[in-house]
Amino acid sequence: EHVQHRIMLATENWPGRHMGRKMPIMAQNETGSDQALIWCFNARHEPASLGPLLGPTRPLYALRSMNAIVARGASRERNKQAFVAAYAAELMDLLPGQSLLMGGNCQSARLIVSLAQEIVHRGGQVDRICLLEHAPNETLNFNLSLFFGRDSVTHNPFLHSAEPQKEWKRLFPSVTWDVIPGQHGEYFQPGHIEEFAAKLEQRLQVRKDL
Repeated sequence: EHVQHRIMLATENWPGRHMGRKMPIMAQNETGSDQALIWCFNARHEPASLGPLLGPTRPLYALRSMNAIVARGASRERNKQAFVAAYAAELMDLLPGQSLLMGGNCQSARLIVSLAQEIVHRGGQVDRICLLEHAPNETLNFNLSLFFGRDSVTHNPFLHSAEPQKEWKRLFPSVTWDVIPGQHGEYFQPGHIEEFAAKLEQRLQVRKDL
């Protein structure tokens, strides 16, 4: 409850309408007719930048990660299960019966994978997971879209391996990848967010059932 309270405080001035009960879920474009996108963010400027560029027909439900809320390491792992369970319950109440699109960036990308798995475990459906600056090293039975920064020395696997996609094709039955301009921490800034949002929307429009 302490962690949930801190996350609630951290999202008080986030854009959108507060939809969650115990966890912060901030809705933008909520009346849009397109499939809803659930995205886990690390900071306020990220949903503020992305929501308007997705356009009025794409509902965006912004979640807050534990980044800068809970220290990395054992403490974060101890809180992760309760965090994921709380968000899964909220989302399934908020969007009952809907097939979801989900995504996250950096630390949030790791959480969104666990959240998608929890939603499926509870009987929900996830059509696609979009991950910015994170490539899971486990087999995932999801439609997966990966995004990496062109100049992201630490996170862009194409700067370290000639063909990282070979391993992705082995791990993921359905996977796409895009390299976008910029380096880590720049993708939600003006001059970078525009291309990322456009690429993301392209991937969201492709529905491929496994």
